[in-house]
Amino acid sequence: MKVGVVTSKQISKHPNMSLSPKDYEEMMKEKVESEFRQDLTKLINVYSKENGSDTPDYIIADYLIGCLETFNKSVNDRRNWYSGSDSK
Repeated sequence: MKVGVVTSKQISKHPNMSLSPKDYEEMMKEKVESEFRQDLTKLINVYSKENGSDTPDYIIADYLIGCLETFNKSVNDRRNWYSGSDSK
């Protein structure tokens, strides 16, 4: 199920959805991450990339997203280490 884009104008019209800009930003970030996960899962399926391991598409998508998150953290940790701001 694909969720449509929710605008701040729509939120302000809904009485139960008065969000701060920070909450709205977090909601949109979660929406983008959810859509990315769904799109990656579909892409894996379209190209039958799950066939080699007989693993459900969503499990492969979650694994790849986890790899990307770990890689990003490692790059940031390396940058902090080189800049001297690493507290480890």
